[in-house]
Amino acid sequence: MSNTKHTPGPWHISSASKNAINAERNNKPIGIGTTYYDHDSVYFIGQDEAIANAILIAAAPELLQALIKERDRAVTNWCMEAAKHGFAGGFIDYLDRFGKPEYIAEMDAAIAKATKSTPSSVAVTRRGSNRTFCALG
Repeated sequence: MSNTKHTPGPWHISSASKNAINAERNNKPIGIGTTYYDHDSVYFIGQDEAIANAILIAAAPELLQALIKERDRAVTNWCMEAAKHGFAGGFIDYLDRFGKPEYIAEMDAAIAKATKSTPSSVAVTRRGSNRTFCALG
């Protein structure tokens, strides 16, 4: 991912502490974050939950990459489905009639949240009277 601001993955759980997330830079470990716990406090979560959170956080870069790839495949498949229906007005009529599929909108929102960007859209461009262009936006 070229425009990311986060530390590139892979991230992993620290060997020194099961609730710390690390990455590597120049073959040296760097700290990404730590999930906190306290056995005796009502203000912090327990150790097992903190470790589970750290494991999930450590998977974030790979999950984001996989979601972006799947979103691209989903849009391609959706555009092909629109073409199969042969709407007289092309994709614009299809988009107007059915809207962006909810599952693509959900993926766009999650990617935007993870990257602090604006959700993507399906780009549908008019080419004169031939309105048949559908691509990733």
